[in-house]
Amino acid sequence: MILVDTNVWIDFFRDEQKATHLPEFLKEKRICIHPWIFGELMMGDLGSQRKEILNDLKYLPHLPTHDLDMLLD
Repeated sequence: MILVDTNVWIDFFRDEQKATHLPEFLKEKRICIHPWIFGELMMGDLGSQRKEILNDLKYLPHLPTHDLDMLLD
């Protein structure tokens, strides 16, 4: 699985050449998302397709979140 960072999603949504492999990876079901990245995208301006984009992203495999206090001990 490939975790795609927020800036790569933004490039993809803007149809920029930087995210050229993302459509292929999505078709191959190799992409996952983290709830924090999903949250960043929710707070951003996704334009007129906002609802559709967020709906599509929620069906990607989600990585788990962890308690930061647990990780810092």
